[in-house]
Amino acid sequence: EPAVIRASLAALFFFTDLYALILAYFNDILNYTLIYRTLPLILIVPFGVSIGTKLFTGSSKENYKKYVLYFLILVSIFGLIRVLI
Repeated sequence: EPAVIRASLAALFFFTDLYALILAYFNDILNYTLIYRTLPLILIVPFGVSIGTKLFTGSSKENYKKYVLYFLILVSIFGLIRVLI
């Protein structure tokens, strides 16, 4: 179901971000400058969530699965490019 896929993606990105935060802390990458730069972005998140909620309620099950697949492929490609460069 699309609602399950959406919740799974949200959990996936939350835990990968949490993992990255822990790694940054233990490798001394996390500092006050990084935190200050992140705060404005955190304030924008509710707007993205509200837009995503509006788009989610109007989408069909087939279209949602197709777009999620394309989104995951795109994220994977960016991840591969980042690792290779």
